Amino acid sequence: MFIGNFAHHVEMAGMLPEALVCWQVGGYAYPTKSIYDRFIEAGDSVRRKSSILTESELSVYGGKLRNSVSGNSLPWSCAGFIRLKYGAWKDETSASTTAVQEVNYGTNLRVIRYADVLLMASEAFNKSGNDQLAISYLNLVRKRVGLSDLSVSGSALFDAIVKERQLELAFEGHRFQDLKRWGLAKRYYQSREN
Repeated sequence: MFIGNFAHHVEMAGMLPEALVCWQVGGYAYPTKSIYDRFIEAGDSVRRKSSILTESELSVYGGKLRNSVSGNSLPWSCAGFIRLKYGAWKDETSASTTAVQEVNYGTNLRVIRYADVLLMASEAFNKSGNDQLAISYLNLVRKRVGLSDLSVSGSALFDAIVKERQLELAFEGHRFQDLKRWGLAKRYYQSREN
């Protein structure tokens, strides 16, 4: 994982739903309105709900955002989204009184996933001109989450692969390297500054 730049965002400091804070910690893998909007635009409720909670969704579970030092006041603004992927709910942790909740739960951290392999293959076949095979791999990933098949080719297929990798692999540490590999990092980060 990347540690270095810092950003004010919501992070888990314990178990969901009550242990969420808005504080300054590592600037890696925090949800923004733009990634939330990408899920909504794609009609992708399956991956959105497994990756991001909104503040209002958190309140349904009895949780609320709080600052770790000053109770429930938030001394800086947050986007209002909570990263759920690879998080854990309190009832998923060890019942042992001696266990540390934050590290004793059944959520495995995946180093590589089948969907990532399919998307890498899709990208490779698209780059080599075999769009028929490329789209078939892309559609396998989409089908798993209930999205309809795409029927695009060429640069439109590449754009679909870029979008699919962003949504499928959200918060898993691939995005920056993907953008660099595609030569899109500079343009992407400059557009975020404006």
